[in-house]
Amino acid sequence: MLLAIAVSVVGCDVIDFAKSSSPVFEQVWSIPAEGTSISIGSILPPGVQIYSTPASTPPDSSAFLFDIANFGIVRTLGADCGPCSTLNGTTAPKPAFVLSAGSTQPLPQDVVSGAILGGALTVSVTNNLSFDPIYVKSGGTPAQQGYMLLIIRSGSLVLGRDSVHGAAAVMPDGISRPFAPATSMTRTIALQTGTATTNLTLDITVNSPAGDNVFIDVNRTVNLTASLRDPLNQPTFRVASVTMNVVNRPMASVSGHSIALDSINNSISKHVVGGALEMTITNPFDIAGNVDVSFSYAPAQAVSKTFAIATGVGLVRTVSLDSTEMQQLMGKKVGLSIGGGVNSSAPITVTPKEVVSIANRLSLVLHIGGN
Repeated sequence: MLLAIAVSVVGCDVIDFAKSSSPVFEQVWSIPAEGTSISIGSILPPGVQIYSTPASTPPDSSAFLFDIANFGIVRTLGADCGPCSTLNGTTAPKPAFVLSAGSTQPLPQDVVSGAILGGALTVSVTNNLSFDPIYVKSGGTPAQQGYMLLIIRSGSLVLGRDSVHGAAAVMPDGISRPFAPATSMTRTIALQTGTATTNLTLDITVNSPAGDNVFIDVNRTVNLTASLRDPLNQPTFRVASVTMNVVNRPMASVSGHSIALDSINNSISKHVVGGALEMTITNPFDIAGNVDVSFSYAPAQAVSKTFAIATGVGLVRTVSLDSTEMQQLMGKKVGLSIGGGVNSSAPITVTPKEVVSIANRLSLVLHIGGN
C-alpha cells in the first residue's frame, strides 16, 4: 500500500512538471575566492611586535620585539654609607661602603615569558657624589681600588653583566678618570639567551673601599638610566617565542582579499537568490571567539556575518547570504575581511611566522526559469 502511494505521488509530480509552462530550475555555482590569512601580529598584546631582519625581502618575521620601559635609579650616599652620616659636611678619610640599588620593569602586558634571542641594554651612570667612589686611593694598588658592577636579570637568571674597576679607570695622564665627580659613563650590555619571565631587573653595585680625604655630603647621589632601545629609539629586545594570555584581542585578517563578482553578467546575476561562504580554517592558536566576516561592496558599505572560530585543522564554518544581500554584492569586486575579539583560556606559546589560514569558497544559488 505504501509503495502504491509513493508511486502515485511521483506520478503526479511528473505530470504537473510536464504541464507547467514555466518550470524553475535551481543551480549552484561555485565562485573562486581568495584565501584569507591572519597573522599572529594581530593578537599580540601592547608592547610586542613582529621583528624582521633589516633589508629582508619579503620581511622574514624572524623574531618578536619587546618594548620595555626605561630603568631608572637615584641612590643617595646616606642610604648606604652609615659612617658617612657623622662625617657629613666635613673633609675626612672616606669610609668604606657598598652602594647597592635596583630597578625593575615588567614584561609587556599579558606576557608570561619570552625566549630571548638577543638585545642591547645601554646604561648611563652619573656620579653626583663629591668624590670618585671607585678610584679611592691615589697611587694605591689595584686591590685598594673599588669597582662598579651592573647586572641585568630576570628573576635569578642573569641575562648580562658589566663591571668597571677603579684600577682600570686611571687614564694615561694619571689624573682624569671616567667616574670622577660630575661625570657620566655609558656602558652597553649584550643580553644572553634564556627565558625571561614576568619582569627584568637592573642592579647596580658600587664597592667603595676606604680611601683618601674627601668632602662628604650624604645627600649626593649616583644616578642611573638604562634603555633597551637603539639610537633611533627602536626596541632591541628580541625573542624567538612568546608565552602570553590573549584577552579580547582584536584578531584581523590581512587586507586585500577579494571575491570577483564584477565579471558576472547582469543577465545571470539577477537570477541569484542566495549564497554561502564556506571557510575551511586551520588555526594553530588555542584561541576562540565570535568573529565577523565582512563583504565590503562600496565605501563604508558591507554585509557582515558572525561565526565562531576555534582551534584546529580543517574546521569548516559556513555563513549564508539571502537574496537581498547577494544582490547588493553582485556586479562588484567584493572585499573579504575577517575580524573580531578572541580569547585564550590559558597562556599560549606562539612564534612570529604562525598564521591562521582560511580557504574560502563562495556558492551562488540561482533560479532559472519560471516567470
